[in-house]
Amino acid sequence: EHPVVAVMEGDSKGMPQKLLDYFGSGGGISGLAEIDPNEVATRNWIMGQLAGSAAYVGDNWNWLRHSINRQADGVFRLVKANVSYVRGKARIYFSGFARNNPAFGFGGHGPGHERILQVYAGVGQAGTAFKATTKAIAGTFKANALVSFIFGSATSIAEWKADAQKDGYDLAAALIMGTIKSVVAAALVAMVLAVILFFFMAVVKLAIAAIVVGVVTIAAGIAANYLVEATDKALGRASKGKENTDGLAAVIAPWLREMGDCLGNLWGDLKAKMPTDYEFMVAP
Repeated sequence: EHPVVAVMEGDSKGMPQKLLDYFGSGGGISGLAEIDPNEVATRNWIMGQLAGSAAYVGDNWNWLRHSINRQADGVFRLVKANVSYVRGKARIYFSGFARNNPAFGFGGHGPGHERILQVYAGVGQAGTAFKATTKAIAGTFKANALVSFIFGSATSIAEWKADAQKDGYDLAAALIMGTIKSVVAAALVAMVLAVILFFFMAVVKLAIAAIVVGVVTIAAGIAANYLVEATDKALGRASKGKENTDGLAAVIAPWLREMGDCLGNLWGDLKAKMPTDYEFMVAP
C-alpha cells in the first residue's frame, strides 16, 4: 500500500576511461591460434560483427518480420520468391504472403524493384545486381549500419590510444583502412549474394524464402569481413614483417607521415617569406 523509492547516489567518474581501457585491450591478436590462424577474431572484431549483424536486422526489420506469416489456422508460412523469364525479361513473384502483408505484394516485380534490390540483390539482371551492390556500399554509411561503422572506428581509436608508440598518422591510417575494408566487404557480400541467388533462383529454378536470404546475408557478411581482415593482416605482414598486427595501416602510416612532413616544410617556407620578397604593381 505504501510503495518505497530508494534513491542511490552513484558516481560515473572514470567510466569513459574504463570503457576506453576495455576496448583498448580488445585488439591485437585473438589468442585463438588453433581455430583462428589469421589472428582476426579479436574481442573487438567479434563485437564489431555482432554490431554489424544487429545493424542489418535493424535496417531491414520491416521486411524481415513480415517474411514469416501466421495463417488463420495457426500455421506459419515463409514468404518466398521465384524468378520467371517472360519474353526474355526477368520477373520475380512472391508466394506465401498474407493478403494484408505490407512488405510483399501481388504481381510480378522487375529486378529493379526496391524490394528486389533490397532483399534479393537485384536477381535476374547483371545491371540491377550491380545497382544492388552500389546500394549495399552506400548503405554502410546510413542508419544503423552507420552506427556500426562508427563503433568500429571508435574501437580503432581506443586501440590506438592504448599504444603509446603510435601517433596521429597511425590513427589516420587505421581509420582509412577501416573505411576501405568496410566498403570492400559490403561489395563482396552483395556480389556473392547476387551470384548465389541467380544460380538457385534463375538456373535451378528454386523459390528462396526471404528470411533465408537475411540469414545468408548475415553469414556472408561475417565471412567477408573475416576474409578482408585476414587478407589485410597477411599483406601487412608481407610488407612490414611477421611482427606487424596492424595490416596495411602500417604501410599507409609512413606515407601519411611523409606527406605531413612535406606539407609542414612548405608551410615553413611560406611563413619565412619576407615582405621584400613580394613586388606590388600599382594600377595605372
